[in-house]
Amino acid sequence: MFKSILIGIDASEQSKYAQALGFHLAHRLQARVLGLHVINVLALEPPLPDDISESGDFEPYLDSLPTREQLAQGGRQLLAEFAELAGREGVNAETLLEFGLVGDCLVQHSRSADLTLMGRGGSHHTPELGQAADTVVRNSSNTVLLCPGPVSQLRHLVLAYDGSERAAKAMHSAAALASALAARISVVSVARDAKAAERYLDEAREYLGTYGLQTDYHALTGAPGQHIVEFADQAQADGIFLGAHGHSRVVEMVLGSTTEYVLRHSRRALLLCH
Repeated sequence: MFKSILIGIDASEQSKYAQALGFHLAHRLQARVLGLHVINVLALEPPLPDDISESGDFEPYLDSLPTREQLAQGGRQLLAEFAELAGREGVNAETLLEFGLVGDCLVQHSRSADLTLMGRGGSHHTPELGQAADTVVRNSSNTVLLCPGPVSQLRHLVLAYDGSERAAKAMHSAAALASALAARISVVSVARDAKAAERYLDEAREYLGTYGLQTDYHALTGAPGQHIVEFADQAQADGIFLGAHGHSRVVEMVLGSTTEYVLRHSRRALLLCH
């Protein structure tokens, strides 16, 4: 199960939410934690003069750019605060500071972790994912947990299940996590017709029944992404378990994706299993 947790650290409120949830999970799962802050190397590269202003002076702008050491100092401060809070919470945590592309660095370190936590990015009022979160969701090899807002624990999980291989992986992870946390699982299956949805739910009942969990099952018809988001909101669930996609942006735009819709419209914590 989740014995090593990677947490992406930055100065955003969403990162603070991810840290709090990560510490809670570390306690319950007896996991070790790595707090990673990545200094975006793009912040050290000025845009072309035409990108600033045709009438502006380029040299004063260059002088205003933060230096590598200034950015590093800010990163060390964030990690020191993270380590202090981890100590107060009694969590076994280490910290790491790196320069690079944020998403790429998180993906690299996720290979040696079971779970990656980070803020969802974007604005609270807009559906866009942050660039780093988008990169991690598409390329990480482990389970990714995105925090769009405050969630202190995972007591009620919604599992989106459609009988696919990636949904089965999500179900396996959801069952293991729910067992460790004594959480409830609501299984939602959305298909073109009720018979297909019920068939998927029968598969979920057979698997989850061996865990002795508190579960409930819901067969729905219509647009999968929309129904999953609406169900989770109405149930006031803490998080949604999904099988993560591995498609390119072009494929997602052409074919559409339940995962893509939920990613961009849900305000719940999202657990995406690769």
